Amino acid sequence: MPTSKRRRPGARRRQRTDRRPTDEVLRLSGPASLVSATPYLVGFVPERSLVLVALDQTAPRARVVGSARVDLEPDPVPSLRAFARQAAERGSGGVMLLVYDDLSSGHALPHRELVDRVESLLADQGLRLLDALQVREEESVWRWWSYLCTDESCCPAAGLTVARSSAIDAEAVGRGLVALASRRELIAELLPDQTVADAVAAEIESWQVVRADTPQWRSTEVASLDQTIRDVAGDVSPHLMARHLVALADVGVRDLVLVHSDRAEIMAAQQYWRRLVRSAPPGWRAPAATLLAVSYLQSGDGARANVALDAALVGEPEYNLARLVAVAMSSGAITPDDLVDALTEAHAEERRRLTRLGSVRT
Repeated sequence: MPTSKRRRPGARRRQRTDRRPTDEVLRLSGPASLVSATPYLVGFVPERSLVLVALDQTAPRARVVGSARVDLEPDPVPSLRAFARQAAERGSGGVMLLVYDDLSSGHALPHRELVDRVESLLADQGLRLLDALQVREEESVWRWWSYLCTDESCCPAAGLTVARSSAIDAEAVGRGLVALASRRELIAELLPDQTVADAVAAEIESWQVVRADTPQWRSTEVASLDQTIRDVAGDVSPHLMARHLVALADVGVRDLVLVHSDRAEIMAAQQYWRRLVRSAPPGWRAPAATLLAVSYLQSGDGARANVALDAALVGEPEYNLARLVAVAMSSGAITPDDLVDALTEAHAEERRRLTRLGSVRT
């Protein structure tokens, strides 16, 4: 085996790739270890998915420098262009392709045309397709076949297997990586807490009355949000969450808390945005869910970012910032890192402008 949003009627759906961090690296010794590692790289066990894993092969064991997952339908190839470009820029020597589908059967593998198109896309960026694997989940093993090798002595028609629990699983867990059973578990993380949402809904009107379109009001609300994020481990009352949901409905307030500067702040913000999303009554989720998506992008968790964007758009399909981020992620023309850099610069400039006016504290 080689080692090497809700749409307007008529709109064409574009996919968004799920990215994972590149600093939490795993070192791989061959295809079996890659098959074991992929759920940890993606964040969950892929279903009907295409996964690209960019590798640095300069060390004795190949090092993962980036990964991306996308659904098999609709056409996944256009949304992978930015990932391929970024992999080339990071010095990746080649890319492994994994196709997750239950249609595998000997050497008569499905999706060969798709594999050919991905190989052509990679070649356009000077990248080599090291191997392409068809992967199937079974009860206690992963079974895979190679698209590029049909030699029965090393790539039998029955496929090759690796145990679901292996050394690479232990390494991944030791690095703090988690592989959920499916993407449905990510969606469940943002399901409404109806009891809290009802309590928050009862408080919303009192905060709408005091909402004001003034720099002073925005500064006060930003300070309250910043303080709550710093103290996120503590209890937050429905009264305070209602205040913050009303505040975040103001684009000026939202943009002032859009990104955070270090990992501790990012993780604290994620915790609070996630709490707000689950506690928000209908019609109030989109700002917090979009902030959560951007925060996940900052930490490199593309899978959760996409779930958060879906949560924002399902209730408010025309919410502009969520649509902007979703379109950027699905275009294939810009990487999530580039998007975060652009949002970070815009956020910093707005903070500087309001600081000069004395309207917000740094």
